[in-house]
Amino acid sequence: MEQIILEIQANGLNQYHHIDEFPVTIGRAYDNDIILSDRSISAHHVIIECSEQGKLVFHNLSNENGTILNSKKLDNCPTKGGIPSILNLGHIQLRIVSPSTRVETTYRNECDHIFCAMGQHMWSAVLLFFTMGVLLLERYLETPYARDALYYFTLGFPYLIGILISTLFFATISRLTVHRWHFLSIMSIITLLILFSQFLSNIGHSLNYFFSSNTPLEISAQISYFILPLLLIFFFTKKIYRTNIPMTLGIAFVISFFYSLPYTLELIDSLNIEEEYAANSTNTPPYNKTLSSLDIRVQSSLSVDEFIQETQEKLSQEVREHLIANAD
Repeated sequence: MEQIILEIQANGLNQYHHIDEFPVTIGRAYDNDIILSDRSISAHHVIIECSEQGKLVFHNLSNENGTILNSKKLDNCPTKGGIPSILNLGHIQLRIVSPSTRVETTYRNECDHIFCAMGQHMWSAVLLFFTMGVLLLERYLETPYARDALYYFTLGFPYLIGILISTLFFATISRLTVHRWHFLSIMSIITLLILFSQFLSNIGHSLNYFFSSNTPLEISAQISYFILPLLLIFFFTKKIYRTNIPMTLGIAFVISFFYSLPYTLELIDSLNIEEEYAANSTNTPPYNKTLSSLDIRVQSSLSVDEFIQETQEKLSQEVREHLIANAD
């Protein structure tokens, strides 16, 4: 029989063994031809032989986790198999292929997209410092009175620690799965996500004032926490790790789920509070609390006289309704 290749798939990096002599024993014991160290593998797990007709014959020797050949669990009887075939031994998957099997297309390791640029030291540092500057500026504008520099440093320090811890967490996952850290690229994605979220938040506040409604800010928040992280993680994973689309979507959904989980819980709480408040309150018209130095809105501002007149009309109507209800 011609030579075969035994591919052992584990932890993102495959191992390959050229086999041209039979029989071949596979197991965890040191006297096997191919040794697998995983604890789910039996000491002597399976034997691969070659029949006189040139067919592969598999003998299952494992009484613990057994052997699965092409989705079929083997018993203690010899079972024939072809090429290619897939073997599952415990937690380990093996693939038997021919040396003539075509491999995937080699990709060019060129920086032809923005995610490659974000993996460079200069751009990562620029994004990090710019993000920290934006966050500190937001806190500065929200502070009603003058504070010293140490106060703003203490406000920005938790953001920096959060970015670094998140980067280290996802970089560790990347290292364990594909054996590459991608520390700078991951940190750039996190800072970019924060910048886009801040930008959408400011746009939402401006539109709130313009339309005299809270809806634009709610929409921008949902984009920031649900759509934006999903898109960024999808394109980052696709470009950097070059995974297929289903796997890329799965990774993007899982990571973005954890990112949006706090906002989701907060949104559920706010809806419950609004429902409870609406059940126990009168029909008070909604109003928007966004302020702006530029009085540019779709609806013109009410003068003091118009406000007093509308208030009096509203109070008079509520008094009449209250008297009618008591009279009944």
